[in-house]
Amino acid sequence: MNTRKFIGTFIFTACICFIPNKGVAQSFHARNVHFRTIDEKIEIFYDLPVNMDSIEVKIVFRKKSTPQFRYTPRFLRGDIGKGVFSGTNKKIVWNIKKEPPSVFTGSDFYFVLQVKRIPVIQKVVKTDSLKPGFQQF
Repeated sequence: MNTRKFIGTFIFTACICFIPNKGVAQSFHARNVHFRTIDEKIEIFYDLPVNMDSIEVKIVFRKKSTPQFRYTPRFLRGDIGKGVFSGTNKKIVWNIKKEPPSVFTGSDFYFVLQVKRIPVIQKVVKTDSLKPGFQQF
């Protein structure tokens, strides 16, 4: 399929989801989500709440006429995946030309931007496990 034709018929709907972790009562979501196309790439912009720990951001490609259809784009770079931190002007670049052309049949596509807080893991070091020569403070 012609990628330019696909980009021209791409329907943008950004659904922002918060997936809570156990014991986390605070909810949040991305804001100011928008996109633009440059050549055969899609640039997705968003803001995350400030003062948040590490966050995981995912994109899932969906098709309105086929609700069970889900595709996770492979050719993404930027503020995507685990370890994204809070702040403004986050950017994801999707090189859509490298994706399999068979995925883009039809014209009722959209993507979902999923945001999940990654819990902070604290390791406790037992004092009896210290190697000889190390001192406790």
